[in-house]
Amino acid sequence: MTNVIDLIRLTEQVSSEMTVHWTQAMPYDIGVSEALVLSALADEPKKSSELAKQYGYTKAAITHIAAKLVALGAIERVADPSDGRIVRLALTDEGRLMLRDAQTIGVKLREQLFEALTEEERTTYESVQRKMLAHLQRNK
Repeated sequence: MTNVIDLIRLTEQVSSEMTVHWTQAMPYDIGVSEALVLSALADEPKKSSELAKQYGYTKAAITHIAAKLVALGAIERVADPSDGRIVRLALTDEGRLMLRDAQTIGVKLREQLFEALTEEERTTYESVQRKMLAHLQRNK
């Protein structure tokens, strides 16, 4: 059996390679974190603090991600209709295009990356990853 250090390194390598492939395929200057925020805003505007909690990012990290997405025209800051003191982040039309492209590229990349596996192996891989993550999160 592989020791834990080798397992961590292998997981990092797979994650890094997937991220590199995805980033190279993206026509926009956004990374996975920015794409996650776009996805989180697809249905409704959210506060930065909600995004930070949802993804386990610091508020500073969300502020940085939001600033980049605002500069790209992908999101905008809007006042909460029920309380104008509260600022929410909302997806723009450009952001919706970016999200659509990110999702399309993600589907193609998933197909390419997992073509070496059978459907059963893909299902098992995802199931094992989710089970291990849940176990690690419960036992912090």
